Amino acid sequence: MGRRWLGETCALALDGGEPHATLFFDLDDGRHFFRDEAGTDCGDTHAIRAEVARTLAAIARDNIAIAPLANAEDPDRQALTASVRNAGNLVVYTAMMTFAGIWQGDNMPFVNEGLKQDACSPPVWGR
Repeated sequence: MGRRWLGETCALALDGGEPHATLFFDLDDGRHFFRDEAGTDCGDTHAIRAEVARTLAAIARDNIAIAPLANAEDPDRQALTASVRNAGNLVVYTAMMTFAGIWQGDNMPFVNEGLKQDACSPPVWGR
């Protein structure tokens, strides 16, 4: 997860010449903390919220899909948090996206217990 996970929402909000602030978007996935040292200029609260929502959704999509492959402690329970700081290092906005998956019953639903299923393929459900 590199620095350029931010899209262009904040940059687009600056086109109107409105006052803006340099904000820092930090991420925490429960195992790693990514501190934004570069900052991004944002023009309004709507752009900040949209930036955080798009970013969390994109990162969640990728992290949830690879969690079983990345040896996540519990791939069916994950939380991603984004914190937005101002130049004074005060958190001005926080958002969290969670994922909770629950298997029903005692057994996994694969048809052939002896068949090792590719972790990237969709599950083959039992009858």
